[in-house]
Amino acid sequence: MEAKELHILIPAYNEGKSLEKVLQDLAKIKRGHKNLIKKVIVVNDGSTDKLTVEIAEKYADQVIHLKKNRGKARAFWEGLKICWSEKAKVMVILDADLKAVSETWLRALVKPLGRHGKNSAEIKMVVGERKGARDSFFVLNGERAFLMEAFRALMIRRDLQNILLRGGRKKGGHRKRVGFGLEIFLTNYFKDCVYNVSTGFEVGPATRERGRPGRTTGDRKRFDREVSAMMSLFEKRRQSAKQLRNSRAKTRKK
Repeated sequence: MEAKELHILIPAYNEGKSLEKVLQDLAKIKRGHKNLIKKVIVVNDGSTDKLTVEIAEKYADQVIHLKKNRGKARAFWEGLKICWSEKAKVMVILDADLKAVSETWLRALVKPLGRHGKNSAEIKMVVGERKGARDSFFVLNGERAFLMEAFRALMIRRDLQNILLRGGRKKGGHRKRVGFGLEIFLTNYFKDCVYNVSTGFEVGPATRERGRPGRTTGDRKRFDREVSAMMSLFEKRRQSAKQLRNSRAKTRKK
């Protein structure tokens, strides 16, 4: 698919320093390639540092402010609703802690959309493989491009919205947030319609120092189990929601 009139969504929480570089790069791309980026949206996820707010309001076309930190999934949802209401055709989500963004990488990320993959399914989500990252962790990367029409089910189905916004495992009667919930949700939501491409995206040193999986040599086995558990949970909830809908449909027929 030709990359044009992209809606760029960036969730940000206390990422002022790195966010400025990302937004400056996007501003340059927007000036040099007028039809490539239509709008840059930053969702300030309750940042406590003033710098994130100042940078976002200085460079972004629109800033959505959440009163408190709600997590990346909620930030994504708020930005998605804006893109959907504006009838965007393609949305790109980028992490706020990238070292840089280039026009070439954006085009590479969007190009496979609409094509048909190995299983003949139309590609509706593309995940960008980060420079130097472990290949098996591409499904957790934050740089993604989407065909907006593919979110139709999510926009109208409350059960899917609940999985997105309330994901996590129960612990002591309360829900426990699990890292990468959004990325795992999206990978499962799109399933066979996912495609991954190599890009030059790379996170800054501050992010690597925080020890996020896929960027350091931490406990891979433990993290693999965590991801597996989240994917299993997602599938169980989806099946439960399906059974509930079928049950209600049978009740209505009676």
